[in-house]
Amino acid sequence: MSLLRRAVFIIVGAVFALSVPIVAAAGIPAHFMGDHLVRVRLVPQAHTIARGGSTWLAVELTPAPGWHIYWRNPGDSGQPPTIAWSLPRAVTLGTTAWPAPERLISGGITTYVYNSRATLLLPLKIGPGARIGQDTPLAADLSWLVCSNVCVPGHAHVSTRVEIARSEPHGANPGESALFAAALAFAATGELHGNVRL
Repeated sequence: MSLLRRAVFIIVGAVFALSVPIVAAAGIPAHFMGDHLVRVRLVPQAHTIARGGSTWLAVELTPAPGWHIYWRNPGDSGQPPTIAWSLPRAVTLGTTAWPAPERLISGGITTYVYNSRATLLLPLKIGPGARIGQDTPLAADLSWLVCSNVCVPGHAHVSTRVEIARSEPHGANPGESALFAAALAFAATGELHGNVRL
């Protein structure tokens, strides 16, 4: 191996080692840890939706105390949550509305994070071809990076169901009215909650 090629390998290896925190010292896979550091729920604003109607769908992510996840624009480092949807043909989702994050400044690096519950909102539309009375599954696979003094990846599969009705639903999901009131108030405001300096 030439000296130049050997030098390239050494540099690449060093950069990789510095960029990946050591989290498996106790023999616990990093992926397993990340899965259990963020609680995820998929919540429709209404469980019954009219054919041709719409409602909000919430993706709620709650990191464990002392940990944080990232906004859609993470800043100088980090990685935002990603969502892969599994939806019936009659269901479509609009653009995700993200709540305002906090600005985290550590060692001169600025990132935008959620230190507590973050509720992402998506408009959900039921097409005119949906069958009345059908129990419609909604599912998503989520991936994220959750950080404290180290960062670990995480993953979750979440699902819920809505029923297709002939007319408009009688009301919102009664147990989640506070969740949607807060999420709608903060979504897409573009304003930071404040600064956190380390």
